[in-house]
Amino acid sequence: MGRGSLGITLDALRSINEYSRSVYRRLAEEGNDFEYSEEPYYKLTSNIEGAIEEAKRDPLNPKFEVTEFMGREALAFYDTARLSTDLLVSRLLREVGSRVRIVKGFVWDVGDGEVYLGNGDVLRGDAVIVTAGYWASTLGIPVMPFRGFGIRVRVSRRIEHMVSFDDLGIFVIPFSDWFKVTSRFDPDCGIDTGPLREVVRRASSILGNVEIIDVTIGYRPCTPDGLPVIDRISEKTHVATGGCRLG
Repeated sequence: MGRGSLGITLDALRSINEYSRSVYRRLAEEGNDFEYSEEPYYKLTSNIEGAIEEAKRDPLNPKFEVTEFMGREALAFYDTARLSTDLLVSRLLREVGSRVRIVKGFVWDVGDGEVYLGNGDVLRGDAVIVTAGYWASTLGIPVMPFRGFGIRVRVSRRIEHMVSFDDLGIFVIPFSDWFKVTSRFDPDCGIDTGPLREVVRRASSILGNVEIIDVTIGYRPCTPDGLPVIDRISEKTHVATGGCRLG
C-alpha cells in the first residue's frame, strides 16, 4: 500500500490497537481479574470461500487460516484477544476511584473546556474529551447509531473459544462465570426488544439451555467510511468516536 491518507490511517489504527493491547497486558500481569487472553477467534459460515475472500480484502491484513472447529470448516483469526468489558470497567473504577471525581449525569451540550449537565451544573477543565458514542453527532461529527444486543448467559454446553456463527448472526465469547452473546447490526436507535427473542432462540440452538443473567442494548457509533474519528474539534475540545464494534 502506498503512503496515501488511507495508508497513514491504517498505520494509526494498528498503532492504537497495539497500544491498547499493551495496556491490557500490563493490567492483566498486575492481576487478571477481567479475564484477558490473547487467543484465536473462529468464524463459522456456510460460505467459507466468501469469508476467505473478504478476509483477503481486509486492508488491515488479518492473520488467518482455514481450520476445523466444532466439527466444521472454519476460519481461525489470530492476533486477536478477548476480555470482559464488564469486569474491566469494574477494575478501572476501583483503580481510579480514589484519584478522580466521577460525576454521573445527563450531558446536553459541550463547550470549549466546558460540559453542560441536565441539572444546570457546568463542569470546567483544561480540555474536554468526548467519547460519547453516537451522541457526538450533536457536535457535527458524522456518526450514526447501529443498534446491537448483548446478553450475558449461563449455558449447559461449553465452548472454549470466541466464535461467530455467521448464518445465525450471533457472536459468542466464553468467560468463566458466563458467556457473552452479541447480535444484530440495525441502523437505528430504537428500543424495540422484540428481536431479542430470536437471538435467544438462536443462541439456545448452539449452547443448549440458556439462563439469561442480563440484557443490554447498545448503539455502536459508526462513520460512513468505517474509520474512527479521533481529532481536535476546537481549541479545548477533542473527540474520539466512530469505533463501531471496536469501542
